[in-house]
Parts: sequence; structure tokens; C-alpha cells
Amino acid sequence: MRLIEYLQRPPDNNKPKKAPPGWTTVSAGLVLAVFRRMATGETCAEIADALGLTYNTARTYLQRAMQKLGAHNRVEAINKANELGLL
Repeated sequence: MRLIEYLQRPPDNNKPKKAPPGWTTVSAGLVLAVFRRMATGETCAEIADALGLTYNTARTYLQRAMQKLGAHNRVEAINKANELGLL
């Protein structure tokens, strides 16, 4: 597709979902990537290795995601994320 054709197309209605309120858009993508991996059952160490993060960074991202969702444990966080359409 040529650039002019691309620019003349109507806007795509299938835009990615916005980050939940209180999440900055810069960090939301990585936090959600970590959170989605946690939802599949990966440990913090596995997530850190897969995304090139330190263990503590992956753990911190998970804790922040859970806090922003108002969840007290991982199962509750996954359920709330599903309800919000984040997973």
C-alpha cells in the first residue's frame, strides 16, 4: 500500500484498548504485558526472563497492576482484568 492510500483511509475502529484510569500510557503497555503473562500462569522469574526485565521489576509491575485493579491476590486480579476486558 502506498503512503497516500494509507493516509486517505478512514480511521481504524479496532484501536487497542486504552489503559485503565490511573495508568500512564507509557508504562501501561509493559505492565499489561507482564500482567497477561502472569494470567497464563508464568512466575515472576519466567516473566522477567521472557521480557528482559529483572525479577524485582516484573514483581513490582505485577504488584502495581494488582493495586490499581484493587485486587488482593492474583486470582482476584485476573477476574477483575477479565471484567474490564484487559486480558
